[in-house]
Amino acid sequence: MNPKYYEKMSAVLEALIKQRREEAIEYEAYLKKVIELVEQVRNGEAGGSYPASINNGALRAIYDNRPAELPADRVAEPDVRWETDSETDPREVPALVVDRAIRQARMADWRGHPIKEKRIGRAIRDALGPFKACTKTIFEIVKARSEY
Repeated sequence: MNPKYYEKMSAVLEALIKQRREEAIEYEAYLKKVIELVEQVRNGEAGGSYPASINNGALRAIYDNRPAELPADRVAEPDVRWETDSETDPREVPALVVDRAIRQARMADWRGHPIKEKRIGRAIRDALGPFKACTKTIFEIVKARSEY
């Protein structure tokens, strides 16, 4: 589950359908673009352009859905050194910090267990620091991901 990724794919599909309706593209070209889009969706988020450290579906979902304004220097663990390409993408470190916090806080069979779920939610909130407003969104994504 990665809502932002599928929102982007929906927008591309809608634009493609609109072009076809306006007959701005030929039917054959339209079908080729639809096939490309289907392949992109089939490949999932892995087909996107992500930094090397954002290497699994859970990290990609957090990376795509975290607050856009969350700077790398405002997250927990300022003393941790990450092997990242953070000079080019400031969203990388916050996604890694949130992922690490979740992995450290999770317990066996945490889904459906209120106390264990609160622990995960608190870890996400603490990792996000002043940007706690999206904790619920990130939590719902994490809950749907099998990696956690």
